[in-house]
Amino acid sequence: MQVCINCENLPLRTREMYDQQVAIVANNQDFRTTYGINHNSALNELSYYHVVGGMPSDLAHDLFEGVVPQVMTHVIKYCVQSGFFSLNYLNGQIRDFPYSYIDKANKPKTVPEIVSKFKVSQSASQMWCFFRLLPLMIGECVPLDDPKWETILMLYDVVFYVCAPTLRPCHTEYLKELIEDFLESFLREFPNETLKPKFHFMLHYPDQILTFGSLVHLQTKI
Repeated sequence: MQVCINCENLPLRTREMYDQQVAIVANNQDFRTTYGINHNSALNELSYYHVVGGMPSDLAHDLFEGVVPQVMTHVIKYCVQSGFFSLNYLNGQIRDFPYSYIDKANKPKTVPEIVSKFKVSQSASQMWCFFRLLPLMIGECVPLDDPKWETILMLYDVVFYVCAPTLRPCHTEYLKELIEDFLESFLREFPNETLKPKFHFMLHYPDQILTFGSLVHLQTKI
């Protein structure tokens, strides 16, 4: 499978391309997975709307239920296997952390303590809380120059910009570089992992921010 960590050489789908692909899928259902289309959307019947240009990403779904838990799972598992801390220690930090009044409502659940079956699984709101506070919980246990730890720190930078309530156009250029650097680092440090579509969706965030404004205002409420 070809892995793409930038969109410079990938043409965005146009309305014309969409209509052609819908027609192909209508004649051969095998192409549904090829194009990611099952049928023409009923929303396209609206006078001033089309799905090709009007579907901003949902950060809660893409990031906090997709990219973030996958990266946290790999990094935490690596840290435990490297002896930086134990899952029991992490659970103690989760239970005893001095959460703010706002964060108490989204306090993360404790995690499974069997390393071989370890997987970070939280609601989107809990994941947002857990992700933000993880460096304060266990950061002092991890070498600052560890490349896998640096990978998740890159993701922090990405999330910082993507979830900002306001951004200037110049920020989107920097965000583009941050996302590409993060994806490159993740593939390098976890070479056996395949980038799922939600990782690829991140590459479109800068352009979507320029089109729709800050994406944090458009996500499912968490």
